[in-house]
Amino acid sequence: MPRYSVKGLDASGKDVHIVIVAQSQQEANEKALAREILVREVKPVTTAKYKIKSDEKLNFIRLLAVTIKSGLPILDGLKTILKENSSQKLQHLVLDILDDIERGESLSNALANREGVFDELTIALTKAGEASGKLAEALEQLYQYENQSFQFRKKLKSALSYPAVVLGFSFLTVFIFMGFIVPRFKETYSSFGGKLPAITTFLMDISDFVADYFALVLAAFIGLPILFFRAWNSPTYKAQAEIWFMKIPIFGEIYESSLHIRFARTLGTMLKNQVSFLDALFLASEATESAWFANAISRVTEQVRSGISFSESLEEMHIVPEFFLQMAKMGEKTGRLGELLLEAADFYQDNLDHKVSTLQSVLQPVVVIFLGAFIGFLALGLFLPMFNLPGVLK
Repeated sequence: MPRYSVKGLDASGKDVHIVIVAQSQQEANEKALAREILVREVKPVTTAKYKIKSDEKLNFIRLLAVTIKSGLPILDGLKTILKENSSQKLQHLVLDILDDIERGESLSNALANREGVFDELTIALTKAGEASGKLAEALEQLYQYENQSFQFRKKLKSALSYPAVVLGFSFLTVFIFMGFIVPRFKETYSSFGGKLPAITTFLMDISDFVADYFALVLAAFIGLPILFFRAWNSPTYKAQAEIWFMKIPIFGEIYESSLHIRFARTLGTMLKNQVSFLDALFLASEATESAWFANAISRVTEQVRSGISFSESLEEMHIVPEFFLQMAKMGEKTGRLGELLLEAADFYQDNLDHKVSTLQSVLQPVVVIFLGAFIGFLALGLFLPMFNLPGVLK
């Protein structure tokens, strides 16, 4: 059915921009008026683009879980979400899901049809919830899982953004100083004919190197980060790039811990929702978005298929810490593997949150001190000869 983009004012005088399904532009206008919208513009919509933000997708999952838990049928729940949401892109998404369900598709199939929006974990949990008759509970667990991941990424990004900006500024300052400012001082000091302090000579030598190999230095400054990120996103080299990254103190530990958390939380959530173990294992390894970890789990999967227990396979691969192994062993013995993996994920998440908070509180003053010392070093090297002119004049 055709869709129309409607812009106008609601009853309180606020701007609204919604999508309405209607047979004609006149019908879209009438439907908008029925919703007490003073219409200013009605345009047909020909395509739906699913560039949904993470927080919008989270909100959609949460609202869907709440409406289904309240007893509303899925169709009515989706229509409620459609009315409550002001994001036009999300409205396109909900309308397409509604169309599929009205044609007889299940919710999980409707989500699967939205390629690039919902991952395999979301689809598998939704399908498991439909099969068990506990769709609302499955969606609630999915929301909790996605929300915890989203909040941690947000916290980590906040912790690292300030140091990254400062370090980038520092490298840019070095480049400008060595390429443009130090050479001018060198010309002046060379005319003195005397011996310069060691720190000044050191700066001059670095400046000469930058001037002589300017293209090489610039290529390294720009090219090395690009090469690393290309390797990180390359199926061929990502695993090796991850191994290198995990050797970096603190940051490598944070990354490796985040892999353990995502794996444990995903696998635990899937098992609690009655997803088959091998399917859950595959989806959990994919959820880590790590080529190195996924390769290791694929070997664990092969061993599990051959009859070796999950915990023994993990122990042989040396990819998870001791506490994780003990929880896996206990879970297999008691039949509570999913539950204990979620407890392990919570334990590691608490530790990681504390580590990131500590890193954030320590990094900022350390970066400020580093930047101050760095600028002081440059200033000292450039201006020290001026405080000892008799010694540098020949």
